[in-house]
Amino acid sequence: MITAKASPSKPTKPLTIKILTEARAQNPKLKLVLMEPFVRHPGKPVPEGIVARQAIVAKLALKHGAALVRLQKLFDDAAAKTADDYWVWDSVSPHLPRPPTDGR
Repeated sequence: MITAKASPSKPTKPLTIKILTEARAQNPKLKLVLMEPFVRHPGKPVPEGIVARQAIVAKLALKHGAALVRLQKLFDDAAAKTADDYWVWDSVSPHLPRPPTDGR
């Protein structure tokens, strides 16, 4: 997995574009998957900076023929059915739910 952070002040970092372009050029059948950033702040709107980054990732996915995983909606929907910290304990780092501790 290669990660490159997008920034609203620099909408598309040259390294990110270079990686995607070169990967596609070297293997035209390559299947790319980009995941939008997300944040969980229960009861608060998604910060503008995150919304801007989500838009950047969506544009990159469209431009480079990549599948786009919209994590914000996935985690918002999942969190609506569980406790706020069930999937994301620090607002940005997903984890598998911990099994209940029942003394066993």
